[in-house]
Amino acid sequence: MAADVRSDRPATGRRLKTHRRNSVLAIAGVAAFVVLAVGAGFVFRTRTASPRLAGGTFTDTPAAPEFSLTDQNGRTVTMSSTLGKVVAVTFLYTHCPDICPTIANKMAGTVTQLGAQASSVEMLAVSMDPRGDTFPAIKKFTADHGLDDYANWHYLIGSPSQLSAVWEAYHVGVEPSQDPSSVFVGHSALLYIVDKQGKLRVLLDANFSPGDFLKDIRALLGA
Repeated sequence: MAADVRSDRPATGRRLKTHRRNSVLAIAGVAAFVVLAVGAGFVFRTRTASPRLAGGTFTDTPAAPEFSLTDQNGRTVTMSSTLGKVVAVTFLYTHCPDICPTIANKMAGTVTQLGAQASSVEMLAVSMDPRGDTFPAIKKFTADHGLDDYANWHYLIGSPSQLSAVWEAYHVGVEPSQDPSSVFVGHSALLYIVDKQGKLRVLLDANFSPGDFLKDIRALLGA
């Protein structure tokens, strides 16, 4: 499920091992989500029967779990503060060499295609690395990937306890490196889409199609 991305740096054995682990975790994360979601009373389908939505859907549309985190501009962002907008929520870390920046760029590039409607969409990236995702690091990630031009892009950080509570609420798996000198973090790469009423509606995997993402965003904007 990892995206096909080229790197200018040669891949070391450690990076290859980490990338394979991330791919496995991404797959495992979706499977684990289905199990956990059912246990929590959620009903999830891997592919919707409705022609309106392209991604996997929540048939019982549970409320998106609340949280309060801080974005790259020092602003406090909560799920409840996004009510009335369609929200894309994903989970990244700044030192990720491949899939994380790819997800961020696909999200931003797709939302741009909405034109004036883009102001009705919020993009939230929750940190998976409270150690490495410092305030300067998320500012740099945002600038390096051309995301500082998007007022609706929010890279969210918090304390380890705050972040772990969000990971648990959204059933996202994380595997920090056992090597203190390593910046790599294994994690399940998921993208949730929340409707204007604050309900979880769609789940996409890391290799999501921008076309599917755009279709689902447009459908929920019109709902």
